[in-house]
Amino acid sequence: MTEPIRIYEPGAKKLNVVESTIRPIQTMESTLRRLDPAEVAKALGAEPTGDTIPDASPITLYALRAELYRRRISKGGRPGIDGAD
Repeated sequence: MTEPIRIYEPGAKKLNVVESTIRPIQTMESTLRRLDPAEVAKALGAEPTGDTIPDASPITLYALRAELYRRRISKGGRPGIDGAD
């Protein structure tokens, strides 16, 4: 028969459990205004292509973002996308 596991060993220091002094995180509504996509496109000098993104999940949109970022990065001195720099 195996010996039972002891939770408390004789002579061990006792643990003094106290309430946390750290305050809980309070969430607040965003104070930043929403940006108009047309305003952002104008500021970046973007041109409409006529392509649209159908209703997509956040994961799909993240994959799209990652692919655009990957294409924008230069590879070995060559630009990933013309005019991206």
